[in-house]
Amino acid sequence: MLGEAPPEIKHPALIADEGVGSDSLNAEKLLREEIRSIRELWMRILQWGISVITGASTIIFYARRSVKDDLVASAVLKIGEPLPLKVYLIGTAFLFLLAYIFYKLADTAANRYRVYVGQLVQFKTSGIVEPTPTGRSVWLGWVFLYSRYLIYCFGFITTNLFLDPN
Repeated sequence: MLGEAPPEIKHPALIADEGVGSDSLNAEKLLREEIRSIRELWMRILQWGISVITGASTIIFYARRSVKDDLVASAVLKIGEPLPLKVYLIGTAFLFLLAYIFYKLADTAANRYRVYVGQLVQFKTSGIVEPTPTGRSVWLGWVFLYSRYLIYCFGFITTNLFLDPN
């Protein structure tokens, strides 16, 4: 104890600077991992949305055909007449609901991605420059939401106009 040197005392500002550098590097690493996982989640939501809506539209197609066959067999409809609009719109509303659910899920993931990329700007320890998030891709969400509705309206109109009455 008598011959030992006193412990080195660091200035509080130097200790704070040491901690900030390593903490900001860890925070940047965590944010980058979170951004990567959100991107993967967003893509999975879009894939599942397309798969579920495609499957549901196939099921609805066969259900509509079965309902139409039953209505023709019970003489409510004549052969070649289109399905009543009220019956047709039930399936379309269901598909619209599914599209809206997946739109909101994808939009939530996209908003979280934008927030995390915005926070990443604060941590420039690694020197990697991320592009700042913009809202330019918002129109894609609306296209995803309304495209199924427009396709089914177009399909209903063209099916009823060009269907062979025999």
